[in-house]
Amino acid sequence: MNSPPTARDTKHLLPILALCGFFDATYPLFAHNWVQTSAPIADWNGVASSADGTRLVAVCYPLFFALDGIYVSTNAGATWNMTSAPSDPNTNLWTAVASSADGVKLVAVMGGGDGAIYTSANSGLTWHKTSAPIDDYDCVASSADGTKLVAACNYGNGIYISSDSGANWVNTYNGRQFGGQFWRFVAISADGSKMVAAEGEKDLPGYPPYSCMLAYSTNSGVSWLVGNNVPGDELWWAVACSANGTVMVGAALHSYASSPIPGPIYISVDSGTNWTPTSSPLATWGCVACSADGTKLTVGVIDGGITSPVRVYSSIDSGAHWAQDTNIFGANSIAYSADGVFTILVLNRQSVKESFNPRPAA
Repeated sequence: MNSPPTARDTKHLLPILALCGFFDATYPLFAHNWVQTSAPIADWNGVASSADGTRLVAVCYPLFFALDGIYVSTNAGATWNMTSAPSDPNTNLWTAVASSADGVKLVAVMGGGDGAIYTSANSGLTWHKTSAPIDDYDCVASSADGTKLVAACNYGNGIYISSDSGANWVNTYNGRQFGGQFWRFVAISADGSKMVAAEGEKDLPGYPPYSCMLAYSTNSGVSWLVGNNVPGDELWWAVACSANGTVMVGAALHSYASSPIPGPIYISVDSGTNWTPTSSPLATWGCVACSADGTKLTVGVIDGGITSPVRVYSSIDSGAHWAQDTNIFGANSIAYSADGVFTILVLNRQSVKESFNPRPAA
C-alpha cells in the first residue's frame, strides 16, 4: 500500500481560479465557468475570501516555481499584489491562510522551516509574527470578526486557539487526545464558538487501528469531542462549516481499508455530533467550501484527477445532489463568499481563474 501524500506534497502546485454567479436556476444541476485571473503561476497552498468576495488572499512557497509569500487582491481577483510577509524560500513554507469577514484581519501559518503564525490587521499591508510556538502548522481558520482563531498541526502537536486576534495562543487539544495527531484542516463558525477538525492518522501506538476522526468543539475549542458515525479508516483531509456552525462537512482523501480507494464526503447537521454520508462520488477529495447558510458546497480533488476522473463537484442542497464541472482539473483550496455565489480556488499547476458569468448546466 502506498503511503498517502503529505500536506507538504499535495498542498501546492496551484493556480488560483475564481467563480461568480455559477449556480444555474435549474435545480439541482448547475455548472461553473472558470476564467483565469492575473495571479502569477506559483506553488499555491491556500486561499481565503472576505464575505462579499472582493478581498482575497492566497499563500504560496517555491517548489516548482520561484514565487514565495502571500498575495492579496482587493477587486475579486482582477489584480494581485505581493504583500510584505516573509518570503525567504529557505525558511518559509506557507501552508494556509484565513480571513475575517471584512477581509481586514488575516492570519497565515507556516509548516516546517520557521513554523510560525503571522497576522495582519490591515488587509495584508503589514504582517506580525505572533507568540505562537514554533510548530508544523498545516491549517488555520478565523471567526467573522477575526478575533477567534484556530490553527492545527501535523505530527502530533495539537490544535491551538487564540481569542484575541492572534496575540496569545493556547494548545487546547494535546495532540494525542482520542488518538488524533495528524490534523489536516480546521473550520470555525462565524462567532467562533463552534469548530471542526479533520484528522487522518490510521496507526498510532496505544490506540485502536484506524482511529481517524472528525473532531468538533461547541465551546470555542475549550474541549473537543469525536463525531459519531465517522469511519475511522478514512484519511479525513478537509472540513468546512456554515456560519452558525450547525452544518459541517468533512471530505476524505482516501480510505485505508484494504488497498487505498478514494474517499467519501460526510455531513453533519447538528454541529458535528452525528455524521452521515452524502451522495457524492468517491474521490481523492482535498478541499471543501460551505456557504454561510450551509446549502451550497464545493469540493475538489487534490491531485487534479490523476487517481480519479472526478475533479470538482458542487451542491446547492447541502450535499443531497451534486453536479460536476468538466472544465477544471481539481483544487487544493477553495473559498466562498458568504452567499456561495463567488468561489475562489487554487488549482494544481495551472493559473488563477475566475468567472462572473453563469452558464446553463449541460
